[in-house]
Amino acid sequence: MFGISTYLNENIEDVNKYFERLSKFNINTVFTSMHINEEDRDTVLSMMEKVSKIAKNKKFDLMIDISSNTLSKFNMTLDEMIDYYHNLGVKTLRVDFGIGIDEIKKLSENFNIVLNASTIDDDYCNELIKNGINLKGLTVCHNFYPRPDTGLGENLFRNKNKYFKEKGFKIQAFIPGDQVLRGPIYEGLPTLEKHRKSNLLCAYIELVKKFDVDEVIVGDTEISDYYANAINEYINSNRINLRLKEYNLDPISEKVFWNIHKNRKDYSERIIRVSETRLAVKAKIPRMNTVNRPKGTVTIDNENYKRYNGELQITLIDLDSDDRVNVLGYIEDEDICLLKYITEETEFRFI
Repeated sequence: MFGISTYLNENIEDVNKYFERLSKFNINTVFTSMHINEEDRDTVLSMMEKVSKIAKNKKFDLMIDISSNTLSKFNMTLDEMIDYYHNLGVKTLRVDFGIGIDEIKKLSENFNIVLNASTIDDDYCNELIKNGINLKGLTVCHNFYPRPDTGLGENLFRNKNKYFKEKGFKIQAFIPGDQVLRGPIYEGLPTLEKHRKSNLLCAYIELVKKFDVDEVIVGDTEISDYYANAINEYINSNRINLRLKEYNLDPISEKVFWNIHKNRKDYSERIIRVSETRLAVKAKIPRMNTVNRPKGTVTIDNENYKRYNGELQITLIDLDSDDRVNVLGYIEDEDICLLKYITEETEFRFI
C-alpha cells in the first residue's frame, strides 16, 4: 500500500493538481495534520473542508493527525470533533499525544485508528486491551523526522516493527519526496535517516521487504511521476525499473534488450541472469566491447560462450573482462541499490 501527504497551509489549487496527477497511480492514503501549531486556525478549518472534498472525489482515504492540541486549538469537545470529521467524510484518524485511552476507545467506535508508533509499549498495549480495544484492528504509524541526523536507525526500527507485528498491529512509515520538500527545513521527511537522500523505489521496497511495513507514505509535499509510477509498477507487478546512464547496443542485442526480463529461480549472488534471451536470440553475437565489468554492468554473452550466446546479465559485484562477454551498458548509480531486490523470478526492465 502506498500513500502521499498534504498540509493545510498549502495552496488549494496546488493540492488539487497534485491529487489529480497522482490519482492515476495506486494511492490509498493521504496524510495530513491538524495539530501543527504554526498553522492558522481559520486557514486550517477552511483548507480541511476543501482537502477532504478533493480526497473523497479521488477515492483517497484521508488520514488526519490529531492530538490534544487539536481539541484546544479548535475549541472542540471530543463529541464535536467526531461530528466534525463525520460530516467531512473522514474515516481514519492518527492519534498523537494527549489523547487518553478512554478517548481512543470512543474514537475507535467511529473511525479507523492509527497510533503514534513512538508511544507504544507493553503498558500502553495492556491499557488498550483492558479497555476492550482489539490491537489487530489498529495501525501504528512511525513519525517522520524533518531535521537531518534525527531519523531512526535500522536496528531500532527493526526491533520496534518486530514488536508491533507480534502484538498484531499493522505498520505505516514515511519516505521523503523528490520534488517539493516541506518547510521550514526542506531536508525531506523520512522515518529512517538512511532514506533522506535515497532512491525512493529502493526506500519503498526496503521498508516493505526488510522491515515489514504495510503502508509507505510520502511525507513531503510532492513526489514525481517517475517515482510514483515506479512504486506503482512494483506494487502491481513486482517489477523493478532500472535506469541506464550509458548504453551501446548492437543490432542483435537490441532486439531483446528492451523486453521485460526475469531473474532465474536459481539466481546467483554474483550476477542477475536472463536465460530467456538465449532462446530469443537466433543469430550469433560477435565479440565486441569485452571490457571490465564493475557492479551494475549490463552484458550479453557472445558467440564465444557457445550455448550461452545471447544470455543477458547484470553484474552484482565487480568482475574482470571476459572475451566471451560483451558489455552493453551501465545501470544509473542511483539505481544500483535496487539490484539486491531482483531475486527469484523478479521482473525488471531497462528504461
